[in-house]
Amino acid sequence: MADLSGTTGIDQLTGMPTEVSLSGTNAKGSFAHFAKGFDKINAFGGAGQDKAVLTDAVVDMATYGPPPDVPLEDLAQILWLNQFEKIELWDSATGEKTAEIDNVDAVFAWWE
Repeated sequence: MADLSGTTGIDQLTGMPTEVSLSGTNAKGSFAHFAKGFDKINAFGGAGQDKAVLTDAVVDMATYGPPPDVPLEDLAQILWLNQFEKIELWDSATGEKTAEIDNVDAVFAWWE
């Protein structure tokens, strides 16, 4: 399990099936944190206008929670997003944005 925490500034999380990264600027300058090879990642935005961009991830758009009929241990990689102002879902095959989630405190995403 990996925990990635943002700052009070504007941070961006980028999530792909192979790696999740969080970058932004804090009092010491620019930063970037990477999580690769973890089954579970918890990401926390700060108090700023934080954004998450997820490629090929799945989100239950009705509940924003875990899938109801699949045990979490059966999922290849899971990601809890907390306090991100905007979450964009992208499809790598088409290169297009498939969905946008605004102002939802907690969103569960996963890769199959």
